[in-house]
Parts: sequence; C-alpha cells; structure tokens
Amino acid sequence: MLALLFQYCEGVNNRLCSLLHGVKEMRQKLISMQKLLSLKDIKQEQDTFKDVAVEKGLENWPAKGEMIFKDMDLRYKEGDEKNELTLKKLNFTVQAGHKIGVVGRTGAGKSTMGAAISRIIELAGGSVIIDGKCTAGIPMHILRKNITVIPQDPVIFSGTIKFNLDPSGKTSDEECEKVLKQAGLDELLNRVPEKSKKKEDEDQTEE
Repeated sequence: MLALLFQYCEGVNNRLCSLLHGVKEMRQKLISMQKLLSLKDIKQEQDTFKDVAVEKGLENWPAKGEMIFKDMDLRYKEGDEKNELTLKKLNFTVQAGHKIGVVGRTGAGKSTMGAAISRIIELAGGSVIIDGKCTAGIPMHILRKNITVIPQDPVIFSGTIKFNLDPSGKTSDEECEKVLKQAGLDELLNRVPEKSKKKEDEDQTEE
C-alpha cells in the first residue's frame, strides 16, 4: 500500500512539473503578444518614404549649415505630458562651417538633441532652424536625405560598401571611391572578399 502511494506521488510530481513548465511557456508567449500589440499603437511617420520631387526653395538646402536651436523643449515620449522634459528652453546658434562639441553628464540629452535634428524625436516646443528653414516644416524625406546623423553605435548593413555609402544608388562608383580615399579608408577598396579569400586558401591547401 505504501509503495503504491509513493508511486502515485511520483506521478503527481511529474505532472506538476509539466504544468509549471506549460504555464511558463504560455506566459512568455503572452508577453510577446503584448509587445506586438504595443507596437501596433505607435504613431507612424507621415511622409518618411514619399518619393516626390524636391519642393521649391529646398533644391540646394542646406547650403551653408547654420543651425539655430530656439527655445527647444523635448521629451523622450512624445505626447506624454506627465513625462518630464529632457531638454528645456535650449537656445544656441552654430555658425556655418564651425565645429562644436556638446559636453554633459549621462542622460543630459546630448544624443537626444542629435535625434531632434532629423526629427526622430519630435519637439515638444520651440524650433530647430537650419539655413533659415525650420525643420518642422520640411518634409521628412527631404530632411533625412540632406542631413546626416552618425550615431554613437554606427551600424553597417549587410551588402557592399557601395550600398552602405549610397543606398539610393544615385552616386557613381568614382564618387564613392573619392569619399573613401578622403576618409583614409583606401584599404577597403583593395580588400579581398571573404569568399574569395577562403577559396584561395583552399586552392593553396590542395597544391
């Protein structure tokens, strides 16, 4: 009788472990579903991918590069009034052709300020003016095409060097090579692809 009781207890233990494992799996899948539903509610940018002609007055913009931050307010989460402002009444001017450095503690808003230039984060107040044009009134596809922001963690896309330099395919190979040489990256032009290098090593091994 006692042996039979122990046998039943062992079976209950195994079923309990299986039940707990199933609950854990279900909870993980429900969390994934919750994240997908939250992405559905993210506000979409309106004109990022429009393929339209350059609007009048923006053909050669920006020509000089003067940048004015005027009473700029910015918060990380757009539209959330309860969320405190990261940048408050930011005012300064960068003269055309000048290089500046922005210094501050972690979380002070240095990277956020860069994201605001290309409107990755929309302003809560104030404006950013580049060569006399307020960025809020410039179509997104023109703004991001003409303003380049290099993040702290640069990303290289899979593909050729040419694709990473010119994803739109509107620049010639000669111009891309010129830029690489100016940046001191001549070795990238003469680098042997990994597949070709591997094949050469295999051929040498066979010989």
